[in-house]
Amino acid sequence: MPFLSRLLGFLRRGWFARGGSEKDFIERISKGDIRYILDVGVPSPEAPRTPGPSVGEYGLEAEGIRYGSLMLVDPEALLYILVSTSQSVRRVAVKGDGLEVLKRVADAARSIEGVVYGYSLLNGGEIRLLACQGLITGLYYEAGDSKYIGTEALEALSSEYFDHVVFHLSRVRSGLVEWKDEHLSVFVKGLDNQHKYLVNTLNSLYHATITGEAGRVVNAILTRLINYTKFHFKSEEILMDKYGYPIEKLEKHAREHRGFVEATERFKEKYDKGEADLTVEVFKFLASWVQNHIEKTDRDYGIYFLKIGIANYTPPWTSRFVN
Repeated sequence: MPFLSRLLGFLRRGWFARGGSEKDFIERISKGDIRYILDVGVPSPEAPRTPGPSVGEYGLEAEGIRYGSLMLVDPEALLYILVSTSQSVRRVAVKGDGLEVLKRVADAARSIEGVVYGYSLLNGGEIRLLACQGLITGLYYEAGDSKYIGTEALEALSSEYFDHVVFHLSRVRSGLVEWKDEHLSVFVKGLDNQHKYLVNTLNSLYHATITGEAGRVVNAILTRLINYTKFHFKSEEILMDKYGYPIEKLEKHAREHRGFVEATERFKEKYDKGEADLTVEVFKFLASWVQNHIEKTDRDYGIYFLKIGIANYTPPWTSRFVN
């Protein structure tokens, strides 16, 4: 079944890949169901992942390539957020008109697993691209003082001919945040499940962007991400209050929660009005906040829960936090 159909079905059914329902989740959290928050959190921490693009020739479907291309504008941020290795996996030398060059690079990228970032330094310019399964899902072209993104880059390149151009191809990281219990677990199964769902949803948004799917699903995923975080934050605050987490830490924690929700809602409002877009800087903010907040701020209450004996996920390595 195509990814888009699966994802839209997922969004219509609720927030969970299997079991439970959005209504059940909201009711349990709203009522402060302590046992549910401790043991379950969400019926499944899984979120859908994009298997690959389902767009037109070269992947240059207008909305799909627009989002992928925005990821290519800032080279510094791009290297930080996208590329999983600093070394080129493959070098490809091609020649021909601009469209033929793109096709050959996309074909060459098939030999590299996952999504591929490619760049070529030209005389007075540069081409950057994303490719997935033989399709171009992001494109940036710079020639002299002129800069072109997405379909504009395609149009500009279509009138160029290249005698010899070398592309360096690298793997792109498959997700923004990698879940590792040792770094991100808070030792409460239900909250870990909620965090995993949050991480997986963020990774799905990112993956849809780099594979050319974002134009059709980004609005729905952003809305779900914002709504879900509100109930997740409520779950954490219910437990912290119930089990006597120090009030000054709880209040600081709650302020961080409100700040994140307000920032994402402001972005969504501007996004809906066409005043903001899903750039690599937005992903950098989301990924950094989620990972740092879980790894540092949330881990602190996790250690507190360990010490008072309500933690229900206690592998041997957790002993270092209580001894």
